[in-house]
Amino acid sequence: MTKWEKTITRSFRISSTAFEALEEDARRRRISVNTLVNYQLTRYAVFDRFLDKVRIVRIPASVVRRIFESVTEEEAVDMGKWLADDLALRNVMAAKDGELTVESAIAGIRGMADYNGFEHTDIVQGRKRTITMIHDLGPRFSQYLASYFHSLFLVVGAKPHFSSDARAIVFELPSPAM
Repeated sequence: MTKWEKTITRSFRISSTAFEALEEDARRRRISVNTLVNYQLTRYAVFDRFLDKVRIVRIPASVVRRIFESVTEEEAVDMGKWLADDLALRNVMAAKDGELTVESAIAGIRGMADYNGFEHTDIVQGRKRTITMIHDLGPRFSQYLASYFHSLFLVVGAKPHFSSDARAIVFELPSPAM
């Protein structure tokens, strides 16, 4: 939700246990309970209700890093291609816009970054659009992401240029029509 997005006022009944957890977490984060509840509801509206359809499993980043440290470069690349071919996941991306396009794929990538706490940028300069995703999961994870994004963009008819290192992946596309 943006700072200027219209809000509405509603009241809900929640258990005292849930409310106490919200208060504790809000206090720890130094935000209001309202802000925390809005964050959680937005996360549900934007991500979770779609991701539930493909049974996403949340595991600690340290486990993901360890898994990717144990695979070869070829296996990481194959896993990325396999994920892009997953029709259910492509349908989740398309569900928001009605079809899978370059823009809905980019929105899905931004959503993946947001959901997983990865820093990302999307910069348009002239006729070039550069998207960067920063993570701390190692070089094989970058190879996996590059393969996944490359394969996903092939599905929508785009061929971005990719580069990556142990902590980031960068891809460039022609900028959207202005």
